[in-house]
Formats: sequence, structure tokens, C-alpha cells
Amino acid sequence: MKAVLYASMLSVLCAVTTVQAHDGPSRDGGPGRAGPAAGPGPGQHHRFPGDYRRFGPDDRALWARGGWRHEYRDGRWGWWWLVDGMWYWYDRPVYPYPTAVSVVTYAPPPAVAYVPTEPAAPVAPPPRFRYFCPGQGYYPEVQACPTDFVRQPIP
Repeated sequence: MKAVLYASMLSVLCAVTTVQAHDGPSRDGGPGRAGPAAGPGPGQHHRFPGDYRRFGPDDRALWARGGWRHEYRDGRWGWWWLVDGMWYWYDRPVYPYPTAVSVVTYAPPPAVAYVPTEPAAPVAPPPRFRYFCPGQGYYPEVQACPTDFVRQPIP
């Protein structure tokens, strides 16, 4: 009887370990940041506790609103769980949502607010002139003037 009990416990333990191995994030040492800590973090992104069992009701509701994206992000191709503007990398999707928070995360850099500068004051066009040679005419028709050319504004 004890052998059956031990065998049952061992099979349950193996099943739980297998589920956790497939359910959790990959820990291959690839690029990314350290795992998130609980509470709001830099960039106003929500930080989740590492294990879904430690989530509070608000954490669970927010996490469940996330969604899977299969794409390239932050130098890594794979499955990304996107929730509250934060990306969590996984080697495969887990449905309906992951039960462990990935240690590989990506938060887009904060948007830089565009502050328009004051428009420059309109610049008056430069004055236009023509050059007159008394008794001869205007430049360029008159190339040489026996006296100095007289500069005249163009009306």
C-alpha cells in the first residue's frame, strides 16, 4: 500500500514539475532585464509578483487582460505576453495566460513629449535694388558707367 502511495505522490510531483517547466519563462540567459518585483515600477508599468499564486485580485484581473503576440521585440523572436504596456517573453504560449512572470521583459522607452517652439518672426524680404548709370541706363544692359552706378530701390 505504501508503494502505491509513494508512486502516486511521485507521479503528481513529476506532473507538477513538467507543467511548471512548460508554463514558466525560458531561463536561457538571453537578453532582457531582471525579473519584475511587485508594485509599480519605472515608466509607470505595473510590476507583477513572479508567481501567479502570489497575485492579488487586481493583479489577476490585469494579467488576464493581456494578450499573446508572436513577434520580434528587443532583439528576441518569440511569444510575448503584452499587458499594461509591458512585454514578457516566453518560448511558447500558455493558455489562457502564463502562470509565471517571465524574467525576460521589455518596456518601450517612454514617449518624448513634443514641445513646439515659438514660431520665428516673419523675416522681411531683403530690399531689392537696381543700379542706374546716369544718362546711360540700367545694369546689366549697361556694363560700364563713366561715373559711379547709383543704387535705386525697386518699387
